[in-house]
Amino acid sequence: MNSNFIRSVLNVLSIISVAMVALGGCVGDDPATAIIEATKCEAAWLPPQVALIAALVFQAIGFGLKMFGSHAGPIEALTKPVAVVTPDTRAGTVTPAQVASGPKV
Repeated sequence: MNSNFIRSVLNVLSIISVAMVALGGCVGDDPATAIIEATKCEAAWLPPQVALIAALVFQAIGFGLKMFGSHAGPIEALTKPVAVVTPDTRAGTVTPAQVASGPKV
């Protein structure tokens, strides 16, 4: 199973959820002052905590898909390089013959 498209969508959703905090006019603590201030947002419909949790959930789902979305074991799926094999010989693709002639790991 190739989960690249789903993981790309999750990455975009993660970026959007974090960007919504900036677009919502959220202002955090000013490090120049000694007083610790709470984060305040002009957009009350999106608390920054919810956006952060959403981004983390999207990334965790993508990580899980990468880890368990192939026929390899979880550690192998995360650490081994992946070569794309295509039936044609366009520039930039790896043919099955090239994969077969490569090193056996």
